[in-house]
Amino acid sequence: MPKSYFNDCFNKIIKSHFCFMNIEEVAREYVYRSIAKKWATSRQKLWDEFKDPLKTKDEIMDNFPVGITRDQWTFFVNYRSKEETQNMCKRNAENRKKQTVPHTGGSKPNSRRRAEMMAETGRKPGRAQLYLVTHTKKDGSYVNEEAKEICEKIELAVSESTVDESEISPNDVVGKKLGKEHPGRVRCLGLGATPSNTFRETNLRPGNIRIVSNNVGCSSSGCQEKYNQLMNTLKAYMIMKEGSIPEQFVGIFASTPTTPRDAASGPVSPTDARRSSGASNPCDIH
Repeated sequence: MPKSYFNDCFNKIIKSHFCFMNIEEVAREYVYRSIAKKWATSRQKLWDEFKDPLKTKDEIMDNFPVGITRDQWTFFVNYRSKEETQNMCKRNAENRKKQTVPHTGGSKPNSRRRAEMMAETGRKPGRAQLYLVTHTKKDGSYVNEEAKEICEKIELAVSESTVDESEISPNDVVGKKLGKEHPGRVRCLGLGATPSNTFRETNLRPGNIRIVSNNVGCSSSGCQEKYNQLMNTLKAYMIMKEGSIPEQFVGIFASTPTTPRDAASGPVSPTDARRSSGASNPCDIH
């Protein structure tokens, strides 16, 4: 679907019929992905119904379905007849065969499933609970042996976990047991969720510092130490460039504990910062 046509439909039709609980940009992207997914499914069913290996391309074009104009059907048949489209369909079919662990989630979005589980139990389910519920049948059995093995590992890890597994994190039980996420999706979170918009990231930009808080905690001492080192380096860089820490950033560094090295050497002065920079690059001319 052309993005311009979708935007026109979203602004004139969809927005007036729905109340989105998120920012419009996120809602727009979700609706676009949802329509694209449904369109791809219906398109495949339509092609499976009307394609005929015994008919020529022109004969298939003449047999256009009710409710679809001839020019739209002609465009569609031309698209499906292209060699590159056929190769893509073969690749997709092969990739589907590699999915050895089917799910029982059906067409219900995981966002709605998560809300229903929360309303039923009063607790926010994490990815582990969502994975377990979508890989078991109504009678409690697992979809296959491989799913059983994974689910048993997840259940054991949840029972032994000392952190809140309802928090979405790349280091939660699902992340540890199933590995790194694909850039275009996050397991168990449904349509539109990607690592970049789901997991916490700290964006540090000279002159425009923005620290984004969200679902992932930094509980290990090693992580905290690296964060402190980063903030101390940034502090020295600002002093070197500006001569002092700009007023709007004082609050950020006030909450950052100093490392033992900082405590021993005292505050970083502009001269020290420039000397340090010069020492690291003897080719600089001051």
